[in-house]
Amino acid sequence: MDSERKYVRAGLIQAWFVPLFFTLGFVAFLGISKVATASDKLFDFVTFAIYGPAPILLCRLDISHNSKIILWGLSTLIYWPVLGIIVGHLAWKVFPPKTEDQPAQLPKWKIRLGVAGLAVVFAIITMMSMPGSTIINTGGSIQIAIVNNLRQIDAAKNELVLEKKVPPDYVPTEAELLQYIKPDKQGKFPHVGPERYVFNPIRESPYAIFDKDWRIHRHDSDWSDGYTITNGTTYRLP
Repeated sequence: MDSERKYVRAGLIQAWFVPLFFTLGFVAFLGISKVATASDKLFDFVTFAIYGPAPILLCRLDISHNSKIILWGLSTLIYWPVLGIIVGHLAWKVFPPKTEDQPAQLPKWKIRLGVAGLAVVFAIITMMSMPGSTIINTGGSIQIAIVNNLRQIDAAKNELVLEKKVPPDYVPTEAELLQYIKPDKQGKFPHVGPERYVFNPIRESPYAIFDKDWRIHRHDSDWSDGYTITNGTTYRLP
């Protein structure tokens, strides 16, 4: 068991070099490519490679921004030693010592490569399991979704005019418009939250309005603090 502890200790020590290499490599990439920011997918991948699944897990918690930063730092301090322990133990299994007194001497770069490979595997798994949005969320996704619904409503009204020849002052019903709109998973009129859609007469554009406050908690991959859409907030077509 002494030899196993030596392997694990080597993994622990060498594991701390890997996030440094990841970070320096990413910074060098940004400098060489002369871009201010990388693509969302690349940014997410490097983030998960350096910090593990902690960012996406913490973003699902409705906690303060400062608490999230503290937990992120603590999880990172735990994440890399765990990877080092795993790689050290695997190295002990794959490259067993010749004798208990003379354990095999693995090159440091092999241990670092093993830790980096394991981090990349975890990053890929996290990328595959995360929602479609990225870590960095502009906070406008709800507005975009509501405006997209309004566009569907407006297009549905035009389809209704072409098919039913209704007059310009006719106010369509939800059931009529649903024939031309892609429903939600329950087959109902699509909603983002508790917003109410006002269809208006054919000649006028529809709009959406909130009749009560809607608290948006930090969820999915949204890294910003939660916020509230207040009663009376209205969204219209641009």
